[in-house]
Amino acid sequence: MWAIPMIGMDSLFLLGALSLCGLVQAQQSSAIMDLKAEASERKIAFQASMTEGVFTTMSGGLKCLGPFNSKMPMAFDHVSLNDGNAYNSVLGIFTAPRDAVYVFSFTIGSANDGLAELRHQVVLIREGEPIVGIMEVNPQDSQDSATQVVILTLNKGNQVYLELQSARRICTSFSSNTFMGFLLYPVNNAGASV
Repeated sequence: MWAIPMIGMDSLFLLGALSLCGLVQAQQSSAIMDLKAEASERKIAFQASMTEGVFTTMSGGLKCLGPFNSKMPMAFDHVSLNDGNAYNSVLGIFTAPRDAVYVFSFTIGSANDGLAELRHQVVLIREGEPIVGIMEVNPQDSQDSATQVVILTLNKGNQVYLELQSARRICTSFSSNTFMGFLLYPVNNAGASV
């Protein structure tokens, strides 16, 4: 016959406490992994500026982007940050990797070195629709810059970019032209409201 050892109440309590500790530890470990995964998904940010390579030399030696006969997307080719790889520096387009609220900012600067009138107009575009812009037409000024900041709700796959308007130009202020954005917080079924 088999003898079954007697387990006292203290031993049962200890076994129960150890089992509960193991369960709690497993749940904590799972929760930590979930938080790390969520933090990784939320790590969406980019910052880019222009280099001289996107500008062409005009008569008189002035380097400008534009003027063009039609509206042109602007490529910010020097990327200093692109967490999440949502910004395409060749096309100048940010594509939302998830439904979320995002913050975008852009600064446009132009200088004419006295050779031409300041004439720039840049618009932030979301899904083909203008949202905010910067405009300068000033025959008496030789340099200007302005910054816009906007908070947008985007659905996964929505695209945001900057567009130089037709017959406008940006001259000589290469690195002062910047475009940046980041995920502020995720949402479910973001919709397309501003």
